[in-house]
Amino acid sequence: MMMSKILLVCLGACLLASTPLKADNPVFKDSIIIQASKDIQVMIIGEDLADLLKYKRADSIKTLFLTDWRQAREKGFGGNSRETYYIVHPSGKRRFKAESEDFQEPAFQLEKEKLHMSLNLPAAAYYLYDVTTNVEIQIFVSQPELLNEVNDLRLDELLLLPLADRYSLKRSTGIAIKKTDNKWEVLWRQWAPQDQIELTSLFGASLLGSKLSPEIGFRLALMRADKYGEPNWVVGLSYNINLLTTYTNKDFTDIQIVRSINAHWLMSRGGSGAALWKWIGLQAGYVHLSPGILNNSLKLGFLTTYKSTQVGFHTYFLNHNNSGKVLYGVSFDF
Repeated sequence: MMMSKILLVCLGACLLASTPLKADNPVFKDSIIIQASKDIQVMIIGEDLADLLKYKRADSIKTLFLTDWRQAREKGFGGNSRETYYIVHPSGKRRFKAESEDFQEPAFQLEKEKLHMSLNLPAAAYYLYDVTTNVEIQIFVSQPELLNEVNDLRLDELLLLPLADRYSLKRSTGIAIKKTDNKWEVLWRQWAPQDQIELTSLFGASLLGSKLSPEIGFRLALMRADKYGEPNWVVGLSYNINLLTTYTNKDFTDIQIVRSINAHWLMSRGGSGAALWKWIGLQAGYVHLSPGILNNSLKLGFLTTYKSTQVGFHTYFLNHNNSGKVLYGVSFDF
């Protein structure tokens, strides 16, 4: 029974040694900010920065809005509103929604308040939704009368100013186009990808040939994040120990320790549909200091994850004394 207690202590120590270095990162849409003055700012927001630079409907949506806005003002609509919403449907229908004078203050939104403070956005806000392209145009002015100056902005021409290269588009989430001394200046806003180094313990089970074995070990990995801080791919090393044993007379006997050094690469599948099977990749390893036919064998495999469980399918190419022979295995690590 002494050996079984030792095994349980080892497995417990591995669980306590798990030290993940992770951080949650919000996902932001890409945006282009046009700062005409401290009193006039326009934000064009979409899913991808490259598509925003090709967007050709900004002036037409703005013109539709201003035309409808003037007509609505003449009818007494939204004159004192702080936030106004304007929707352009693919069918051609357009709709306004504005705060009335007795509008109740909405629930506090920290991220929205932080954005307004960091960008020094003027008080009056107009949100234009181009449903056809899923692009949002936000216009901020210090007072409604300044919308006449917004009419003079040539948004389509301003979107041609940034000279986008492949790297900038890949690593940036937005662009600021700012007017200074009657000249337009372009600044790329690069998101600092929060790459992570992760040290974790491994605890699970493996099937080596026909033998079921507990598996313990440690894994060191570097996770590369995309420009939004979302996981992109992982590369790392692990040291795995499998315990092959025979259980007789209520105790473990004939214990064999199989040690392997492994390198792995995993790619995030991304998207909400891949939440259960988020990662997929390859693993290669070398078995050493191990008894039996597995010693000095090479290990190649396929890795994937299901929820928090890493599943591996491996092939062991046996050493020179068993040339040409292979052994198959499956592993489940938590």
